Amino acid sequence: MNQTPLQNSFPENYLNRSFRKVKRMFRNTDVKFLLTFARIVRKSPDPTITVLDLGCGTGTTIEDFWQKMSNPKWRFGRRLRGKKLKTIGIDLSPLPKLITKRVFKTKPTPQTKFIKANAQKLPLKDNSVDFAYSVGLLRYLRDPLRALEEGYRVLKPGGVFLWLLSGYTDISTKPTLEKILTETPGAQDVFTLSFGYSRLRGTLICTKPATCAPRPSSSHTQFKKFPFKLSHSFPRVFKTKPTDEFLEHKVYEKIIT
Repeated sequence: MNQTPLQNSFPENYLNRSFRKVKRMFRNTDVKFLLTFARIVRKSPDPTITVLDLGCGTGTTIEDFWQKMSNPKWRFGRRLRGKKLKTIGIDLSPLPKLITKRVFKTKPTPQTKFIKANAQKLPLKDNSVDFAYSVGLLRYLRDPLRALEEGYRVLKPGGVFLWLLSGYTDISTKPTLEKILTETPGAQDVFTLSFGYSRLRGTLICTKPATCAPRPSSSHTQFKKFPFKLSHSFPRVFKTKPTDEFLEHKVYEKIIT
């Protein structure tokens, strides 16, 4: 298949990150991507299901997802149960809009909306997304906690956000995330960490309660935001590898109220 010069400048495996490959990556962390999506569709009263790919890169994954889910001839299509599917891809780079010819032979889907935006300030309304996922994004963010808060904000009640931690740079977030989740009232009711047989992959699962009203219990505090703020970041470890900025090299301090 003929590719644009921009496509030729990227590794083939980056451009061809299909929905099937992403699903397999989540399965390695004991997270069943399709079953999670199907459960949300089944419980949602809305006629349209909105799916977000945060850090979508070239947009190939979210387009592949739409193609498979919206095709009634595919077994995936039955997961929608007759509902419409709206897909959104968000990335800080302009790649999805610049690449006019996709890797897949099918035509670009006009139903997929691409937005150039920062994950730490999403241009989406509160309670507007049913299901969201992000692959290896946390390592690139200046303040990952803000992105987690934003992800929680845009989820509809009963919605799920899957944050895939992939590779040494992401897995190094585990001690920091565990500490923050433990010390944030209500956070453990919203976030869980799942690790499968692969030591290089894990998933931070964010689930918004079906009802966001506080429970009648003095021991429960509804999660709103992490009581931590970014104090400072250490320089990147390897200057020759700009992606190797570990979250554990970012120092957070607890906000005293």
